[in-house]
Amino acid sequence: MVAPSAFARRLSTMMQAMARPPGMMTDLYAGFLRAMNTALAFAAGAAFLTAVLVSIFVTRRIVAPIQAMRRASARIADGRYRERVPATSEDELGLLAVQFNRMAETLERTEEMRRDLIADVAHELRTPLASITGYIEAMLDAVIAPEPEALPPCGVIDNPALRPVADEAREKLHNVIRGLRAEVAGFPLPNIV
Repeated sequence: MVAPSAFARRLSTMMQAMARPPGMMTDLYAGFLRAMNTALAFAAGAAFLTAVLVSIFVTRRIVAPIQAMRRASARIADGRYRERVPATSEDELGLLAVQFNRMAETLERTEEMRRDLIADVAHELRTPLASITGYIEAMLDAVIAPEPEALPPCGVIDNPALRPVADEAREKLHNVIRGLRAEVAGFPLPNIV
């Protein structure tokens, strides 16, 4: 230690100047070391306690927003897209919270658009599918001949984006009709057209 050796040099110089007995110097030096060690022990204890308290405070300040984002992300994963986290600071965690909220808002809008698209597609396909169902029922009731050409054209669907879906549905219906024809091949059907 630097402080005790510097103190010992000064004490030695002072004792020589005062012409005191050397035993007094040993007592002074021992008392100084006890006082210094006691002060250092208290200072180290106070520093340790302060460090623990500050680290607890800082850890909670960092961990709390991360835990809030973890809980919110779990709720978003469960489909609750309206979930948001508070942006309580302007540091990296605050910026992360802002971006998290932006992501949640985008997911919410995307989910709304998906629901609207499904509703629109269902609405757009209802009329053509009802028409096709009517034709199939007429074929099954032997009102019209079970031929793929008897189906209505895909022009019934006005939305160009839905034409590939309608064409695929038409192809599947053709396969159903072919299967029906194979099943009823042994039964005579009246040809009414």
